[in-house]
Amino acid sequence: MTHITDLLQSIGFSKNEALVYLELIKVPYASALEISKKTGIHRPNTYDSLRRLKEKGFVAQINKDDKNYFIAVDPEKIKNYLHDKEEEFESILPSIKKAVKEDSDDKEVFMSGGVFAAREALLDLLKFKEPILAFGASRKAVENFGEGFLDEFHKQRIKKKIPMFHIYNPSAVERVSFINKMRHTHAKCLPKKYDTTISTAFCKDTVLLLNFLEGVFVIKIKSQQIADTYKRYFELMWRMAK
Repeated sequence: MTHITDLLQSIGFSKNEALVYLELIKVPYASALEISKKTGIHRPNTYDSLRRLKEKGFVAQINKDDKNYFIAVDPEKIKNYLHDKEEEFESILPSIKKAVKEDSDDKEVFMSGGVFAAREALLDLLKFKEPILAFGASRKAVENFGEGFLDEFHKQRIKKKIPMFHIYNPSAVERVSFINKMRHTHAKCLPKKYDTTISTAFCKDTVLLLNFLEGVFVIKIKSQQIADTYKRYFELMWRMAK
């Protein structure tokens, strides 16, 4: 089911949402506690995933014998959801195209939505074959990118011997220990008071701003001046991180 989970993540599901939905379609209905036990997801996180799935229209809630249960809607609804999102995006595309490109010849700004766009933007950094710096990396970012994609990204990066330096939020502290075992890879963690909801990655003259709060959104800035500013800021944070 891993490929199905990855596919659902690529269209906007978080990893937990994908696991919860796939568990629900196996049964007529289930309680949050039952789903938590079957998926291994902590109960508060299970409730959070169920809430978001309900908001998207992929899960319904029923009351049976004074207890709340959840039902997965027909998977066809996902296709309808994607169609609606496509139409919504098409309606705002002209405005986005008009807004994203700056007049300056040496500076470009691009905006894209969706996990696929975020993955492609991150992969594009490998073409520079220079150190990649990243901060504000959270567990949410890891879940949206997908473990399978990140494994492949690091495999390609390590093969090219490209160093990468990460500064994670405390929510992803276990990721720090895991990623430090990779070659050409260094990771630290900042205290919670420095948490940021935006993940930032940059290399050479390119800066990526990745938002994973409401869906997935990436802003790509090509400017050597801006990239150099972020690099100086990163060097300060790296000294503070542990």
